[in-house]
Amino acid sequence: MNKKELYTIPGDSTVFYTEPFYYCNCLLYDYDKDDGIVVRSGIRFFSPLAMRKRGERCQTAWHWDHAWKTLFEIEDSTWLQEILSDVPDRYKNPRDKYNATNCKHYMIFLDNKCFEVIAQGWDILPEQEGVWGQIFPDNKQFFA
Repeated sequence: MNKKELYTIPGDSTVFYTEPFYYCNCLLYDYDKDDGIVVRSGIRFFSPLAMRKRGERCQTAWHWDHAWKTLFEIEDSTWLQEILSDVPDRYKNPRDKYNATNCKHYMIFLDNKCFEVIAQGWDILPEQEGVWGQIFPDNKQFFA
């Protein structure tokens, strides 16, 4: 499996004010911009089929090597092949915009966790001043 670099979170994203978390098809995080302003943003995934998160204790150097705050596409992914083998044929129609065979395996390492998503695509949420903990203050389950 090869990693193809797609996007790197800008600024000083070595410290997160809210632990990065996956919610509603988005991987949400906050960080200091180069000018010292704290912003929240995230990566939105389109038509995701699967998501998994690895803690630091169950990662190899391959998982985190060059992956810190950088989104990668995993080429020749065995996990993608495994997931697609479970998808019924009716979701593999090339004319269907939700065709599962258009999905790719994405991976990013944030805050000592490796997040992986199988989805059709991704984009970046616009930066907004503040942290996610201000929006979800009582929802501790998101920060696990």
